[in-house]
Amino acid sequence: MKWTDVFAIARQLAETYPGIDPISIGHADMKSWILRFNSFGDAPERCTRNTLEAIQYAWIEECGSLAY
Repeated sequence: MKWTDVFAIARQLAETYPGIDPISIGHADMKSWILRFNSFGDAPERCTRNTLEAIQYAWIEECGSLAY
């Protein structure tokens, strides 16, 4: 995965951290979690605040879809 794979990253976060409310996670923590994924292979410096916000919003949506 790369930073542009927003929905895949969000899905991985939801599966890896099922009990976590995405709204409660700061961007720095979320970024460090993403960088630990074995399937992630992009440079940390390519990540922007907008990217992290997009991932967080997608994660929120993913959690909603997992509830059904």
